[in-house]
Amino acid sequence: MPPLWPWPSTTHTAPNKNDPNNPWLCAGPLSSFPNIIPAPGENQVQLCPLLEPGISNENEKSTPSDTDPTAPPQQTQPTCRVFSPSTTTTSPSSSSSPSSSPPSPTPPTLPSQTPDKATESSLLLFQYRSKLYATPYLCPHQSYPLTHASLSDIEDFGVILSAGITCPRHGWTWDLHTGEADRGRYRLPLYEVQVREEDEGQKTVWVRRKERKKMG
Repeated sequence: MPPLWPWPSTTHTAPNKNDPNNPWLCAGPLSSFPNIIPAPGENQVQLCPLLEPGISNENEKSTPSDTDPTAPPQQTQPTCRVFSPSTTTTSPSSSSSPSSSPPSPTPPTLPSQTPDKATESSLLLFQYRSKLYATPYLCPHQSYPLTHASLSDIEDFGVILSAGITCPRHGWTWDLHTGEADRGRYRLPLYEVQVREEDEGQKTVWVRRKERKKMG
């Protein structure tokens, strides 16, 4: 069932201005964010299945099952990325030409490294149903890693209205468009995400804190 409103494209033109107090941060190439989609007939999908015990990590090769040669290759590319804002490349300043290429981005921390290197300020990025999202790495309720969360469609009478992320610790779900929780007053901070086309057609993902709308 298609969404009630068409979700905006994740491709935007790079802005000319960059707030030094809230800079755009480079999160890596768009190709490093696989499009997560629930299996047919399912409404929920695990965000980062490669983090679960017994499942191969990103360094293992994708091979068909030994017992079933017709089985599709296993997913070996991480479906989410975690990085620290303090170690990423910032967007060029407003004095830079809009066509100028930004400096090479520092590779974000991969999911397999998050248990040791992720911090309270780390961000979680992923692509769900062709839309990119950025949230804090930790659940706002009790600071549980959201890399273990699941994603789902928020529906009303079969019509997809939004997307949700559910923390497995206590089963709380947050709306990825509003940050509102399905219970309690814990709000999930959301971040702005852009995809910019650089030289030679390469696309990179940029993120920053969502700015509050000014009144008046």
